[in-house]
Amino acid sequence: MRVTFFCPSLDGRGGKCQEQLKAQFTGTAWTYCGTISDLILQLNRSREGEEIVLLFAETKESLIALLAVRDVLLRHRIILILPDGDKETILQGHKLMPRFLSYMDSDFKDIAAVLARMIERARPTE
Repeated sequence: MRVTFFCPSLDGRGGKCQEQLKAQFTGTAWTYCGTISDLILQLNRSREGEEIVLLFAETKESLIALLAVRDVLLRHRIILILPDGDKETILQGHKLMPRFLSYMDSDFKDIAAVLARMIERARPTE
């Protein structure tokens, strides 16, 4: 199972999120994408459902950019981290049909718990 982590900048909260999650999920392959074009290239290389996509939309502009490539994103399992809890931001975020939605100011424990379940469920049964 691969986790693709999108965040326009690893400074600040995005970097902290990636650092915490990578440390917790050491047996999982991680790919970092800092631009929408890198994200699209990565997702187009993988098969549908092969990756978990963690989208860290640190600004409303980042969220709008992600919405512009919604068709590519919908083929994958998404965890979405929003910049704020504004009603309009949440409504926009739901258009990406995430499996889980969180906010930038969280401690990321909720995201780790959901990611652990998603990884566990993606493992082939013996």
